Amino acid sequence: FESGATLDFICPNRNNIIDTTSTGAALLTARCVSGNNFLIGGTSVNWELLSCSGAPTRAIRDTGRTCNNGKGQELEAGFAVDDGRFFVSIVICFNRNLQIAYYSYINQTAAINERPTGTARPSWVQGTGIYTIGTVNNLYLRANQRIALNSLLGLPAESTQYVQASGNFYLARGHLTARGDGFYAAQQNASFYMQNAAPQWQTFNGFNWYQVEIDVRDYAEASGSEVARITGAPTELHLFINATSRALPVPAISWKVAYNPVTQAGIALIGVNNPYEREFKPICRDVSASIPWFTCRSDLTRGYCYACAISDLRAVVADLSEFPVTSLLT
Repeated sequence: FESGATLDFICPNRNNIIDTTSTGAALLTARCVSGNNFLIGGTSVNWELLSCSGAPTRAIRDTGRTCNNGKGQELEAGFAVDDGRFFVSIVICFNRNLQIAYYSYINQTAAINERPTGTARPSWVQGTGIYTIGTVNNLYLRANQRIALNSLLGLPAESTQYVQASGNFYLARGHLTARGDGFYAAQQNASFYMQNAAPQWQTFNGFNWYQVEIDVRDYAEASGSEVARITGAPTELHLFINATSRALPVPAISWKVAYNPVTQAGIALIGVNNPYEREFKPICRDVSASIPWFTCRSDLTRGYCYACAISDLRAVVADLSEFPVTSLLT
């Protein structure tokens, strides 16, 4: 830190701890004396002695802005501060009618593979005032999704033909912006909002789509580049977790755009969200062979995956916003 610089130490909805003593304050303003020593309330404190009384409390808010050409509601997941500031971790464009995100966005640091791992996994929450379909977590229960899908497919309510009683053949809450895309543990926790999820078959979510997420993080580390990640799921599909109100559609595919805003190079990575798909036709020209860091290998059960130029994806996925792309992200 630069000598004389001021900064705030913030523990949203928690207290700052100096050594082992609680300050009773969520926000402490400090001035750098030298190196890691800061002047806080007239006392010099090494910043290694600073901590929070607990994990910062996450929040989600409606910004009041629209997105996706006015079709979506812009949400921000992050952390609220008592002085009115809001620190954004993830931006989500939410479809009010279908109660699912068009896409989510995060700026991923090049140091992402140095993030803390193994921290406690938080529960999924949905905030207040956004959903109109009740408790969304309940819709993801195997028994409930089985009833809804079987009804749509004309199967007996108790049939386990598709949503099986055990194993990975069920619809999971698939992160759009992945937990591992956030650097700090608090940022990772902010990814566990239901608005940042879409139904994904666990056979796909936990295997090939998981590998796609790893590939982008590994690229960021190897290239030393910050990467903008936009992740979405087209909602034009015939299956819904809540069949009664036609909410929470099960996307046919998932897509993830990785983009370097400095070089304006980018790539669209696509996965097929259907373990029962015997054949598939790519929605855009596959350029996987030109992307050496893309290691996902197509598999019937774990999910077909491929890569396309962003312009080709944009031609078939109207939800992707405009930004300049000059080359493939290789």
